[in-house]
Amino acid sequence: MADQSTSQGRSPQPAAVADQVMDANPPLDHGSTAEAEPLADEALVGPETYRAPIAGFYDVASGGGKQALSDAREAYREVVGLVPKLGEAARANADFVLRAVAVAAADARITQFLDLGCGFPRQDRQTVYSIARRYRPDARVAYVDNDPVVACHGRALLDRSGSAWTVEADVRDVRKVLEEVGEHLDFARPTGVIMAALVHFWPDHDDPYSIVDAYLEAFRSGLLIFTHASADGLSFRDRAKAVHAYARIAPLYLRSEAAIGSFMDGLTVWEPGLVEASTWRPDTPIAGDVGEAHFLAAVAEFGRSA
Repeated sequence: MADQSTSQGRSPQPAAVADQVMDANPPLDHGSTAEAEPLADEALVGPETYRAPIAGFYDVASGGGKQALSDAREAYREVVGLVPKLGEAARANADFVLRAVAVAAADARITQFLDLGCGFPRQDRQTVYSIARRYRPDARVAYVDNDPVVACHGRALLDRSGSAWTVEADVRDVRKVLEEVGEHLDFARPTGVIMAALVHFWPDHDDPYSIVDAYLEAFRSGLLIFTHASADGLSFRDRAKAVHAYARIAPLYLRSEAAIGSFMDGLTVWEPGLVEASTWRPDTPIAGDVGEAHFLAAVAEFGRSA
């Protein structure tokens, strides 16, 4: 994938791109495989249910936790009692994202990234930005998260050279996000769109397939770096228990492998395809078992040539 930054001319204005994507492009029909796991129906999680912040919970699960509040740590202890390998799975997911970014920057020559639902920075300071800049010194990154604490941490740690930004917004508000990131990223350039451990929090009535499509339609070309929770290996009863426990953080919408794969309909999925996150082009020996509840991961090429 060649860098098109010098050949595409002036980029569309952010507001115009947002309007075109949301109003002029009908959603793709993903068929019956798009049905989410019914265990996560909203009726399962009443409005009175207390929820720890998602970003803090994931920070604890992936080996951080210094930035997380005590309620997130308590919620993690409860959920990990039902899903003992959750920590390993979360770390495998986080490591996959960095490997995928490295491949995108080194092999596909991508110099800008949009990290949607970014969460807290890793404790080891290995970030999308640091990895991308290792291979592309001119790389630019826009981070998006709806957690104000995440946004605060992100702004405090961002490089001051004007090449990384944090946007505080709900990723599902595509128009708002595109308008804000459009001030920093060029829609005409190849872009790495990262949606990791995010979409399984969106119910079917939010039309998650169309939301994913809308972000890809906004950019001329690029790579989708994508993960989604999977529990196909768990029994129905264990899945129900896990969803109930996770309700303390957020409703969880488990989907089958086929339904997860449908998010990449019409895209060119890179080898090795949709796989458990730790097995996607590992750069070190796989450390160990991530359990039956884990993350499926893929990198897929999207876009148009003209």
